[in-house]
Amino acid sequence: MGNIVKSLESSLATGNLQKMSETMDQFEKQFVNMEVQAEFMESAMAGSTSLSTPEGE
Repeated sequence: MGNIVKSLESSLATGNLQKMSETMDQFEKQFVNMEVQAEFMESAMAGSTSLSTPEGE
């Protein structure tokens, strides 16, 4: 993520629109990957919580 920010900063400084577009595409892909990982972790944690909760609660 940090590399993307640095790349975008340099693209903005030079005014290279092609490079900016490529960097934003890369950012979007990584953001989507993070969302998928977060959803997976949330569902895994919810599943483990429901397994460890006593039946009466």
